[in-house]
Amino acid sequence: VDAPRIFGFLEKRAQENGGKNVAGGEGYTYADFFVAQFLDRPYVVDAAEVAAKYPGLAGIAKAINESPEIAAHLAQRPETPF
Repeated sequence: VDAPRIFGFLEKRAQENGGKNVAGGEGYTYADFFVAQFLDRPYVVDAAEVAAKYPGLAGIAKAINESPEIAAHLAQRPETPF
């Protein structure tokens, strides 16, 4: 997987959409939730490094994770070892 190429493409899309999402439109799509979930996995990616290189993606992930419904779920979900 060429993560820098994929992240670069998604970052460009995020910027084109005013930082609201990666696919356009008014709401979030599966792609936005994928980005948020992927950046929330420290064993997969260094989130601080990604945030520095791809601030649009980091902003989308932050907005999703801080939305009331998602934040409530994240606070209550059980820890699952990987």
